[in-house]
Amino acid sequence: MNKNKYIIFIFMCLTFCTSVFAKTGKEINADCRKNLKALNDATLEMLKNNHDTILPQWKDFDEFYKSSKLANYLKETITPPTHDCRYNLVSKSQSNFQWCCELHGVYNGDKIYTFKYHEHEISGRTNSDFTSIKEYNEHVKTMLQWTEYRQSPIEMLKYNYSTNPITTY
Repeated sequence: MNKNKYIIFIFMCLTFCTSVFAKTGKEINADCRKNLKALNDATLEMLKNNHDTILPQWKDFDEFYKSSKLANYLKETITPPTHDCRYNLVSKSQSNFQWCCELHGVYNGDKIYTFKYHEHEISGRTNSDFTSIKEYNEHVKTMLQWTEYRQSPIEMLKYNYSTNPITTY
């Protein structure tokens, strides 16, 4: 009888943990990619309507947002899905730019990396067009540090449970 109580207790703890951390890696990826697409689309629209706008090679979202007309073209508020999702604009020209996230990389990239981010599996993309930009290379190094990340036993349990709760013990 006591054994059943422990099993029920463990199951309740796991259920509580997964409800607290309800977002899955797929949802985090999707939310961030949605933000990147919205930023890219808004910037493109801004450039179409303001031909005199010059894009910097590298600019933090907050700085660019304050110094440009981007706010007029964003259809929704950009809310990063994690505290490590910080957005930067990378640009080689008015026609070759992208927004990138410090965790997920760029929206359109030629290389995809998959890694563990705490209890989630995340994918990030890089674009070789921007490797001549120093800040972008630093951004890629920061993102790739997550490929070396090792999950704690609790994070592994949460990841395995969210992937398949029936087989996780």
